[in-house]
Amino acid sequence: MSDIDRQAMMEVFTFEMSQMLEQLEQIVIEAENSYNSDQINEIFRIMHTIKGSAAMMMFNNIAAAAHTIEDLFYYLREKNPNIPDNSKLTDHVLESMDFLKDELTKIQEGDNPDGDPAEVSAKISAFLTEIKAANNDGPAAAAEEPAPPKLLEKAPDMVLENAAQNEPKLDLSSIDGLRTYSATLTFQEGCEMENVRAYTLIYYLKNMVHDVQYQPEDLIDEASIPAIRANGFKMEITTDKDYDTVYNYLSSTVYANEVFLEEITAAKDTVPEAPAQALPAAQAQAAPAAPVMAEAPAPYAPAAGADEKAARPDKEAEAEAAIHAASRKAPVQSMISVNVSKLDNLMKLIGELVITEAMVTQNADLERLRGQHDLESFDKEARRLRKIIQDMQETIMSTRMLTLSPTFFRMNRVVRDMCKQLGKDVNLEIVGEDTEVDKNIIEQIGDPVMHIVRNAIDHGIETPDERRAAGKSPRGTITLEAKNIGNDVIISISDDGKGLDKEKILNKALNNGLLRKAPAEYTEKEIFQFIFMAGFSTNENVTSYSGRGVGMDVVTKNLEVVQGTTSVDSIQGEGSTFTMKIPLTLAIIKGMTIKIGGEKFTVPIDAIVNSFFPKRKDMFIDPNGNEMITYYGEHLNVVRLCDFFDMPEAARDVEDGIMMIIQNGDDRICLLIDELVAEQSVVVKNLPKYMKKVPGLSGCTLLGNGDISLIIETAAFFDR
Repeated sequence: MSDIDRQAMMEVFTFEMSQMLEQLEQIVIEAENSYNSDQINEIFRIMHTIKGSAAMMMFNNIAAAAHTIEDLFYYLREKNPNIPDNSKLTDHVLESMDFLKDELTKIQEGDNPDGDPAEVSAKISAFLTEIKAANNDGPAAAAEEPAPPKLLEKAPDMVLENAAQNEPKLDLSSIDGLRTYSATLTFQEGCEMENVRAYTLIYYLKNMVHDVQYQPEDLIDEASIPAIRANGFKMEITTDKDYDTVYNYLSSTVYANEVFLEEITAAKDTVPEAPAQALPAAQAQAAPAAPVMAEAPAPYAPAAGADEKAARPDKEAEAEAAIHAASRKAPVQSMISVNVSKLDNLMKLIGELVITEAMVTQNADLERLRGQHDLESFDKEARRLRKIIQDMQETIMSTRMLTLSPTFFRMNRVVRDMCKQLGKDVNLEIVGEDTEVDKNIIEQIGDPVMHIVRNAIDHGIETPDERRAAGKSPRGTITLEAKNIGNDVIISISDDGKGLDKEKILNKALNNGLLRKAPAEYTEKEIFQFIFMAGFSTNENVTSYSGRGVGMDVVTKNLEVVQGTTSVDSIQGEGSTFTMKIPLTLAIIKGMTIKIGGEKFTVPIDAIVNSFFPKRKDMFIDPNGNEMITYYGEHLNVVRLCDFFDMPEAARDVEDGIMMIIQNGDDRICLLIDELVAEQSVVVKNLPKYMKKVPGLSGCTLLGNGDISLIIETAAFFDR
């Protein structure tokens, strides 16, 4: 097997395993207090799939850990015992999941997954023994459990090469009770690696039936993939299992789409069974993929007229089956898997297209032609082109949008673990988890959300006794909410705890030498912002969750990367609300090009409220020496960008410039600029690494005439 093939298999394995572990964590957290049969079946199915995939990829430690959990839930599924401690069961499963996650991380980083599963497996096995003892179930039950799978000891390419040719067909005519089935299995479109999935099915099927022949024969050859996609994976299975058992087992194959099964040779001294119609695998009788084919609860009931069909000549029956198969409608496929790098490249191309369109429509040669010719037709087509590019941009951006649900639901585990360690009782309420954000932004906000939730539990929510003493419910509540406002996403984390202590925060800031003015001059919001500073903590003792002043510092650093902001509102004794404002996407934004001293800058349109021509009579200096202007009865701080960026050649007289009002949350200030140039879509580029980080600048862009424009980070002016 080539390195490329191996890498492709690895990508499919890591993607599917991460998805299954995420799904498993949600199920386990939801089932904390009581596991129902559906949840037990689903956990069993997930662990069985992980075990099989890991064994195929030679990750024997992952397969061993997954098999131990599978054994536990096999027993829970088959025996339906009384579980003495649901919380303890959840602890063991989550600990095993952490082991699997650590091994998956090693694989994703290119390392060898070499963790020892002995400890987690021993705990699971001991807990299974404890459950059996509590239900008076002795060692005899162990004999009914599935035997561990034989893990691969050869390299995957050697194993596949051995499976490339079908083994000689055995003479089974002397064995009574055997049936032979003709089966065709199709996979869901877009699942990829159909040959590997077919091989996995055959690998386990050979240990469960007397004989199996299949087409295509050479599953290691990637040329078999188009054949499987076009004609399905065809098998001839000889076994003593009945029709329902075989059909349900094939239907439980991961990514199975349709299964067509027909009995071509009935067992001796039995009634022949009718061929089944091809049904979507999702509609098949529910039966999780067990390591052995368990007998069906009841024999298959032949349809009316089955005896006559069985009596027909073989050729006629085959022709009828072929006609029936041909008449099936192809399933409608609405989802496909696309590599993330392809979406990133597509986004880069649309960005270049936006820049090129601006260069064409703002070309200097066009301006010269306008004085000599009527360019109405060109302008009309240019507007049409701009509209098409804008629609393409919005469509491509929508393909990169992901919901916040995985990030939000991950907090259930954080809340559970912290409550158990700190002795607190907290309910996490999640609202707006379907809100969509660019995938690159989601990668940056996971840690900020986690640190704020941890801060709310550790610092905000009181213990049950403290809450009772304060007249509150013993159980605290944290609300995690997301919503769209314009081109921004607002994420708020609220708690009904004790709130922030302004005096304590201010005294800590004073002792750390962080104050830049008299303590009495600080507003409530300014005081709360101290908690985001590196090394700042009001906890006197260092714990596993707080005391080092690191967590909240991560919030501001990660949000700066995605040009987001955060603010805090708190009422002592009632609770706190942390609000994060982040853009939907960072790739392409609408901006206003402005001039300051002959240089061009771009201000994000979403931050602009209004612009006006100022008058000297409206300007004044406040008692703290800040320059301000009165605008319709509102007093606004003024920031002269020429001074902020040290550009002495810019306009100094306010009446020679323009005031631009910008907004950040509920706060508004004025920027003094020289000139408004134009509004246009711009592609955001990172500043070169050799450039020192300059406050007030977040990136750069290329304008239509080829000039480079620096993008202004408006939030930086509010910090000052």
